[in-house]
Amino acid sequence: MRVLSIAGTAALVDWDRTADLASITVPALVMGATRDTMDPAHLEEMAQCFPRGRYHHCPEGSHLAIYDDQKSWFEGVLRFLRDVDSGAFQLRERHRPLPFRRGSFPIDPTRGGESCPPLPSTT
Repeated sequence: MRVLSIAGTAALVDWDRTADLASITVPALVMGATRDTMDPAHLEEMAQCFPRGRYHHCPEGSHLAIYDDQKSWFEGVLRFLRDVDSGAFQLRERHRPLPFRRGSFPIDPTRGGESCPPLPSTT
């Protein structure tokens, strides 16, 4: 049985929709974080594929940056929404295509599937 996951045995491991990103013309916000399980550099590249894309990085966050880096997460979301609402978020004439990079979501199986440093203890 194949399981839906990010691991190399996942059913969707070769599913690639990056070519479709250029056709999405509505403003798009891609969020990443220092301790995210998804590669922040890849997410930043992905944001460049949208004609009206933006990347926001949460320096103290994980994949749940809305929880563990709330200040940065909300600053990024609110700035994006204000720019969209004001009309300041313009269509880029040129955007970069993103080549599919197998393994752009690195997983460390020795740490239960995590690919990033553990969060600091709150106790």
